[in-house]
Amino acid sequence: MIVREDNSPAASLGTIKAATFKEAGAFCAGQGRAMQITKESDTPRSLGQFPQTTLHFTCV
Repeated sequence: MIVREDNSPAASLGTIKAATFKEAGAFCAGQGRAMQITKESDTPRSLGQFPQTTLHFTCV
């Protein structure tokens, strides 16, 4: 599972999500496997809340 949150003023959910997928893919590739997503959830920026993404995955 990887969770990312960005509290910078220019943070975007798309950028955070892309970095999360890249990190998970690299982790699995390092094991010679492919990433398989089991669950994903996103929290967009709103008043008093920063954008956040959570990715649950397995390496197959």
